[in-house]
Amino acid sequence: MDIRIRNSNATYWRKILKLNEVVFSNLSFAKATLATSKMLYKRKLDEQKASLFEQYQAEGKRLSIDAAEAIAKRNLADIMHAYEISDMFFEYWEAQFQKIQLVNDRLTSLNILKNHEVKVGRHV
Repeated sequence: MDIRIRNSNATYWRKILKLNEVVFSNLSFAKATLATSKMLYKRKLDEQKASLFEQYQAEGKRLSIDAAEAIAKRNLADIMHAYEISDMFFEYWEAQFQKIQLVNDRLTSLNILKNHEVKVGRHV
């Protein structure tokens, strides 16, 4: 194999490895952020609903579960917005991960083909 091709292949592999590292770490951060924001939103939503039920009960009024949920969601719009942004980033990095998996699969196939050619070339 020509040294220039071998060097360009090695350079290409290093770039792919660096890209993998970036995608994997950002996907991990996005997943952790999504889980944290989801947990925070659910906890705040439950706290808000409990507070609403206590408030209405103290006033002698009744509040349906659906109404309490709707009011709580409206009060927590900013936290919901942060949760949706986290979900968007996770979906983006998950798509990048799928793309890099396709590249990795293709490179693996090419590597197998190259190794096969080398083995067959020795026996001819």
